[in-house]
Amino acid sequence: MMEGTNMKSRILGLLVIVGCIGFTSVPFASPQPRIALVVGNAAYKDAPLRNPVNDANDFGARLRRLGFDVSLLLDADRRKLKEGIRDFSRKLNKDTVGLFYFAGHGIEVSGNNYLIPVNADIQGEADVEYEAINAGRLLSELKQANNGLNLVVLDACRNNPYARSFRSASRGLARMDAPAGTLILYATQPGDVAQDGQGRNGLFTEKLLKSLDTPGLKAEEVFKQTALDVNSASAGKQIPWQEGVILGHFYFNPASGQGGSTTVSPPPVQESAPPQYNVDVERLTELEVWNWAKEKDTTESYRQYLNQYPSGQFATMARLNIKEKQQPPPAPAPPVVPEQTTSIPENDVMAFIEQLLVRLNSGSADTLIAIYADQVDYFDRGFVSKSYILRDKAGYFKRWPSAQNRLIDRPSLYTTGIPGEVTATFTTEFNVYSPSTRKGVSGTANNTFKIRKMGGQWYVVAEKQNVLTRRKY
Repeated sequence: MMEGTNMKSRILGLLVIVGCIGFTSVPFASPQPRIALVVGNAAYKDAPLRNPVNDANDFGARLRRLGFDVSLLLDADRRKLKEGIRDFSRKLNKDTVGLFYFAGHGIEVSGNNYLIPVNADIQGEADVEYEAINAGRLLSELKQANNGLNLVVLDACRNNPYARSFRSASRGLARMDAPAGTLILYATQPGDVAQDGQGRNGLFTEKLLKSLDTPGLKAEEVFKQTALDVNSASAGKQIPWQEGVILGHFYFNPASGQGGSTTVSPPPVQESAPPQYNVDVERLTELEVWNWAKEKDTTESYRQYLNQYPSGQFATMARLNIKEKQQPPPAPAPPVVPEQTTSIPENDVMAFIEQLLVRLNSGSADTLIAIYADQVDYFDRGFVSKSYILRDKAGYFKRWPSAQNRLIDRPSLYTTGIPGEVTATFTTEFNVYSPSTRKGVSGTANNTFKIRKMGGQWYVVAEKQNVLTRRKY
């Protein structure tokens, strides 16, 4: 909660934009096609909401007046929401601006944010990943579109309607790392909740619609004005939150003389200057210092953050980043002499897959990640560090202390064109169970692992999975 007479200046501090993006030196065409997917989910069986359908209708209508090609989904089930995101992402290309808006229930589980369809049957945390849509999937789709600018608006930070059946007492949504060129606006700050409104619109969307009417504001200024208005109207109880950065300018509602309905123009390329570390951290808020440290992304910048906030909310992440940067780089793989044959060492690869399944069934994250490379193309999340995978696998084993995975077909093996690298696809039968909740899930899944031999040892360098069948018990 923000307090004191300098409330306004500190709110502005909360809205410092983080991340980085590299544009080409060629300006984007103006105007650019504007593509939007607007979703409003209200008709939840167990926890219906008052405003989301009105919010989506009004926001979609406003975007149409601002030149957007809008696809509108109201009270979408999981299939429609998944297909809508897929179709939306396929419309995007390097010449378009994309906008995704969701009003409805959203929850955070194990650090991941999920958008809830109206037909979700969620009895506990274990059901969420199967019944809801991972917001990370949306961000991955936007990243793959490779267009210059995407805007994501999540009015989904309401109370968790399933909290009584969850082991953890999560509130609101968790922060997400925005891909390059993406701005994310949450209805309130991470870990907090936004209430459904009493009038036609929720408070957040009401103020966002008002900000969109102001000509000449850049996207960041629209979001900032919305945050100030929401904070004022809620007496400081709700403060919208922003993640991401763009280096050019985007105007929802250009003023006269701003040259077209859409302007996204990167600044001229400048000579890179050596890093500077003389920032006056004592004059900045904690979030500003953290954003500065992440932008520099150096051991020294993270240390400056820790010097100022040794027990701050980002202190653990800062120490992990320092630890990763201080680790010596992995030894390069021994040079591979090209062979005349492209044959795959099938017995060797099969032995590794069997070892992988044994480690997966061990229930130990440390045992499992010992055979992962330092950087892995991980599901739909892009390349992540080994420490990230450790945390993710530990969360999986905590949720499912008893897990069994069994190979039910012979793996298909393919060369990738990279010496010493093989792709293996195979089907497994899985059965996971939680003794504390006395609930389990069984089924089959298609698995794709890319493995590479380095220093005489196989390591996982990419992992994906697609659940084929599933049964809860």
